[in-house]
Amino acid sequence: MEKLTSNSENILETARLLFYHKGYSRVTMDEIAQKLGMSKKTLYKYYSGKNEILENVLSTWKESLAFKISEIASDPKLQFVIKLKKLLTITATSINDVTPVFLQDLQENSPQSWKSITSYKKEAAKRFKKLLIEGLEKKQVSTRLNLDLVVALYHSAINNLLDPVFWNQLPTDVREGIPNKPADIFDQTITIIYEGILNDAPKENYKQLSGNQQP
Repeated sequence: MEKLTSNSENILETARLLFYHKGYSRVTMDEIAQKLGMSKKTLYKYYSGKNEILENVLSTWKESLAFKISEIASDPKLQFVIKLKKLLTITATSINDVTPVFLQDLQENSPQSWKSITSYKKEAAKRFKKLLIEGLEKKQVSTRLNLDLVVALYHSAINNLLDPVFWNQLPTDVREGIPNKPADIFDQTITIIYEGILNDAPKENYKQLSGNQQP
């Protein structure tokens, strides 16, 4: 059983890196098997095809990220700004290997998987609102703000900046000036939002933590 689990995990990790680098549609089962040093026949003992591998790659990523976020968000010992920074770092790290090539290919060639990612981003928006409410109760977030509007801006920014269709609508000189990695886009976007919603004291704490706090 342990060997089976280990092989399954190795397959998913190998496929994940290939998908991210080349795009889902450009990767074959032959290539995955070759990269793993196993026969394609053996590969099919674990997964029925490339689509099942992709589904497992995405579900594993979502489950892992959701668990880490839940663990941090529910920790009563963490100061609010530290919690913010940890959540930011974990989320950015989780998409660090994702490339625009993969996202565009997924949107064009695996609409069901793309729908799953879109649904997950909606869940992330709900978690963000819950965190904002906590910050408001602890007087860390400005009372001048409409929280629902902040959540809408957050969701819109992340959804659009990670959407290849939206990306391609931008003028070339604007696209060239934006970070290429989704993780960098996420980091910059959230920093802009956080600096706008925090009160002065927690804002200074957040700036001091930025780039230094590790999850």
